[in-house]
Parts: sequence; structure tokens; C-alpha cells
Amino acid sequence: MMYLAYGRALESDQALPELDAASAVRADIRLVWDATVHAPAGLRWTTLWRFSSGEPWVTTARAPNAHHFRFGGLAEFRVSASLIEMAPRGRVTGATLRHLLLDQALPLALASRGALVVHASAVSVEGRAVLFAGRAGAGKSTLAALLAREGATILADDGVLLEESAGGLRAVPSYPGLRLFSDSSAAAALTLAGPERGDDFTKRRVVDATKPEMFQSAAAPLGRIYVLSEGPALSIDRVSRRDAAMEIVRHAYRADVEDPLVLRRQLDAIAGFSASLDVWILTRPRDFSKAREVARAVAAHAVLR
Repeated sequence: MMYLAYGRALESDQALPELDAASAVRADIRLVWDATVHAPAGLRWTTLWRFSSGEPWVTTARAPNAHHFRFGGLAEFRVSASLIEMAPRGRVTGATLRHLLLDQALPLALASRGALVVHASAVSVEGRAVLFAGRAGAGKSTLAALLAREGATILADDGVLLEESAGGLRAVPSYPGLRLFSDSSAAAALTLAGPERGDDFTKRRVVDATKPEMFQSAAAPLGRIYVLSEGPALSIDRVSRRDAAMEIVRHAYRADVEDPLVLRRQLDAIAGFSASLDVWILTRPRDFSKAREVARAVAAHAVLR
């Protein structure tokens, strides 16, 4: 079966219900499920992401021809040039494994191949992509959901590929979907799927069959990028060209955070199109009683003039 994510064709022998089918004849990346993944002895493991408690969540190591990613006690992935192999650990559910693949391992795999993938949600406003970047838990998905309530179309939940095109920068969405906590879904008046038995995450996918038009899978010209921050009052402040580039670097996926060559490659890529970046710091209160007010203000600001 062939599927589409980040504008790439994925070949999978297991169903990926979150993704659109692809008509491509050849796959860019092949997925192998229930693989036997053994990291070679002597690899140097580093922590890529941590839980808020400080406990390691994702650790990574580089082998001669592949990257290894371990997601706690849930799964291990081996990523090479055009192959992602997955080894579940314990009693991980299919929904959890697909989430780890689509929202974390796949963007890391693309980053390991030199792609610039930003940890951001995205919506389309008047035909242009508007991105919301920020740390885990910053409210990216919530803001995308609230903008959809104001008429925007959701492009991506957790990752956006930035690439140059003939008309400038374009945003290639991961896939049409959204995962929310229950309080966020209530604020956006959206229905969530129920948890699978043994599911390890409290975020659930939006399953509003009455609103199929809320998602878009096609790439869109890049509009504005908002970096999320918390504060007592709403403010939207533009950052300098230099700081805009640094914000993109800070929120970009990197398969190896300690490799200076990887960082230099990303900086070179961003410097090449920094003049096209329109980045703002969006400070707002984390107060659901003011959520729609914030969403309407952002929707009005996001319209390019």
C-alpha cells in the first residue's frame, strides 16, 4: 500500500488510516513493521528529547549507515536512506506505534536526509500556510483547532517541511490530522476518538466526520510563522531577520543534536531563504475562557497585507 506524508510516498504493508493514499509507482521511503532492530554494540547514545520531569524520552545513536531512535520502552526505529524499520517493545498499541512513526520518527528520518522540518502545527489562511511553532505542550495543536473554528483549514498537527519553490518558500504538511487533549477539543467544539486499550497517550485524534473540509493535504505558500509564548496578555511582536533564522533552527527537527555538521547544514539552508521568513512571537494567556478571542486576533493578523 502506498501513502502520502510530507509530500513523500511511503510504502507500507500495514494500513495507515491517518494518511491519504498515494498514486506514486515508486516509494520514497519503505516502512518495515515488526522488524528485528539490534543496535550495534559500542554506539554512543544521546538524549534527543526529555519529558518535563527531565526523564529521557527519545534517545538516538548513529550507526555507520543508519540512525537509531528509542522511544522510552515503547519502540525502537532504525532509519537509513530510504527505509524505516520499527521494533515495538512490550504491549505497544497500533495507534501508539503509528503516532511514534508519523509524528516523530518520520520527521526525524527526513531531517537525517537533510530536509528542514519544523516542529509546528499549521493552518491555511487565504491560501497561505500559517505555522505555530513551540515546545511540546505550548498549545500548537490547540491554536490550530481554534483557527479552524474561525474558518482556517488545518494543514498539519506536529510537523511541516519547508522547502524552496519557484514562487518562494512553501510549507509541505505532514498529513491531514489533529490530536488534542479533551479540554482543547471542548474549546474548539471538536469530537475526539476514544482511547485504544493500552494506549500510552492522553491526546486523541479528532474524528469529526461532519467536518471533512477542515483538513488540507496539499502544500501551500508560506505565510507567517508564530512562535508561541505565554504571558498575562495577548501581544504579537515581529522578530528580526537574524532572530527569525534562530527560531527556525531552535524548532527544527534534528536527528543528531550534537553533530555540528548537521547544525551548520541547517543554518546554511535557512540563511539562503531568511529574507522570506516572516516570524512573530505570539504571547497569549493559557486561559480557555479567552481562547476564541486569541484565535480571532491571530486570524486577523495572519492575513497578509
